[in-house]
Amino acid sequence: AGGAARRAARRGARACEAVSTEAQSETVITFEEQRRIAKAMTQYYEDVKLDAEYEAGFGLGWTEDNEIINGRWAMMGFLIGGLTEYANGISFTDQVAITLSNLGIVDTGF
Repeated sequence: AGGAARRAARRGARACEAVSTEAQSETVITFEEQRRIAKAMTQYYEDVKLDAEYEAGFGLGWTEDNEIINGRWAMMGFLIGGLTEYANGISFTDQVAITLSNLGIVDTGF
């Protein structure tokens, strides 16, 4: 097993030498090519920045911030409904029925 590992290590070292030799023998990148690559990189990072700003901006739908706000409003509504029930003796469901009746949405008989 030790011999196989040494042979694999030697093969890996030879492959690395071949890659570095190929890299040295490649043509030199011109100034215009460097400028083109730099412009492409700049455009890429501007696009990434815009995507991040878009994701962080105001969103509609099932976003985390919207769910937190919705939950807080629901908690406030249940708290106010509970306090009103305690003060007036009218149950929470009856309060909803009275509100719907007063707004003319549903005729509940109240």
